[in-house]
Parts: sequence; structure tokens; C-alpha cells
Amino acid sequence: MDRKCLIIYNPNARAGKTHGHARLAMRMLENEGIDHDYVETQSSEHAISTIIDAGNDGFTDILAIGGDGTIHHAANAAINAGLTLGIVPAGSGNDFANSLHIDENPEKAIQTFIANNRISINVTKVTTSQDEYYSINVTDAGMGGKVAKESLSRLKWLHGRLKYNILAMGVLLKFKEVPTVIKIDGREMELNIRLIAAGLGQTFGSGMNILPDARFDMDRMQIGILHDATRLQTLNALLKAPKAKHVGLKYIIMEWAKTLEVSPVNENDELIVESEGELHGTVPLKMEIVPQALQVIVPENYSTDLQTKYRSR
Repeated sequence: MDRKCLIIYNPNARAGKTHGHARLAMRMLENEGIDHDYVETQSSEHAISTIIDAGNDGFTDILAIGGDGTIHHAANAAINAGLTLGIVPAGSGNDFANSLHIDENPEKAIQTFIANNRISINVTKVTTSQDEYYSINVTDAGMGGKVAKESLSRLKWLHGRLKYNILAMGVLLKFKEVPTVIKIDGREMELNIRLIAAGLGQTFGSGMNILPDARFDMDRMQIGILHDATRLQTLNALLKAPKAKHVGLKYIIMEWAKTLEVSPVNENDELIVESEGELHGTVPLKMEIVPQALQVIVPENYSTDLQTKYRSR
């Protein structure tokens, strides 16, 4: 097929690292004779509008260079514009790219894009108090959203799981359980929660394997709920999550659903919602599966059977 690719990146991200990746991508695509252009984006809004315009201008592919937040916005725009998404990971966590087996070495990631092995994956449609969008990996409400909010202003010089763990410890000291009504495919329960996570990806927070059995080709999302837990128990769950050892703890509920609804019992209680590290308002939260919504380019050996290193069963 004839391909026309738009490379997007924020030149100010990661101390200019993405600029070097973009120049490498341009050279490699030029060598392969792939028609391409590039845009330096300055904000998520600029990236989204650029991708939508690209869809109207005959482009077929987007090659997004950045971390989970950049890829989150690029994927939403690609879905709406009907474009295929390629990824060069350049963030601190890269949870979504890692689940797709896309190498963090930029040259190898670009080679994957050139090889053009396309698959369609399921996503979730998310509605919050302030927004409606698609989540491509994991959405959570509670402590995770609070950590994501803290990360915008604190420890900017630190990256990866170490940053997540330090911020999570600080949030844990102050965060109180919130009485919450949860509807899973219409079945209602009321729990005191610190965190609820749902999606088709497995990891967030730079490798916290919160949903170890989720897969991008499943027609149900996996749901993990941390409820009625002391701060010490919450810390225990966080320490066990990277290797999915939190599954089976008495204060962890694991569920499957096509639809999920979350709302606070008390209207004044706030639970921040985040998807792929991006803040999207607060609960009430609604999620539902959207089949084969996003076309992505993955390595030729990609398989959902090997989506992550760890599995709970």
C-alpha cells in the first residue's frame, strides 16, 4: 500500500531527546522511500488538531514520538481521523509501548514502523465529570489519579517507577478511603476504595502490573479494586503490584466487565481520573469496550499471549 506518514513530536520534551529521534526517523523513512512530513507540536491540543488535519490531507500513518501521555493523545486523534498509529517510545514509563513489544531503542522502534505490521486493538471509551475520550491502556480513579496530578509539579527531574513509588508514598500518607458505588455490567456494590483501575493493558506507573490478565484483543476489560485496606495493606499491595503478586490479597478484587460505572456515595468526595498518565476530571466515571477501534503498528512477532512478562494465572 502507498503510505504517507506524519511524524509528530514535542521538541521540548525530555531535554530535546525527541528531536533527535525525529531526525533519525526522517532519515530512515527517506532511505526507505516512504513519503513523510513532520510537525513539532507544542501541546496536546496542537498534536490532536495536527493529526486530525493530517487525516483530511491524505496521510495514512502517524508516527508519534513520546511517552504514554503523548501516545494517549495521538491515539485518540488517530481513532477519530481513521489513521494508523506508529510509536517511538520516549517517555519515562512507556507502559503502552512496552505492552505492544515496541523496543525502547529508537532505531529498532522506527524499523518496526517501517516493517508495517498492522493490527487492530480494542480500547475503552471513557466518560468522566469533565471529558469523553478513549483510553488505550489503563484508566484509574483514586490514588493513581492523585499521583498523576502530583507528578505534574513534583520530582520532574526523576523518571520511571522510582518517581511513581516516591509520589505514591506521599499520597498514601494523606489519601483517605472514599465510599464508592461501583457498577460492573450493571451489578452494583458499595466499597470504601483507595484505587480502582480498569482497561485492556496491564501496567501503569512504569511497570506496576495492576491488570495482569488484560489483553488488547479481549471483549471485556479487567478491573482491579483496592478496598477497605489500611495504609500498611495499601503499601503492601503497591510493593507486590510490579510482579502481579497483589492478586489474591483479601483487600483486592479482580473483575471482568464490558461496562463499568464508578460514583462517590457522597457528592463532595473527589476521585481524580487518569488514563495513560493524563488527567481527565473526576468521577462519576463510565467505561465501555470499543472493539478494534485503533490500528497500530507492532513488531512482527507480537502476540497478546506474550503481552507482558508476568501473569497471575
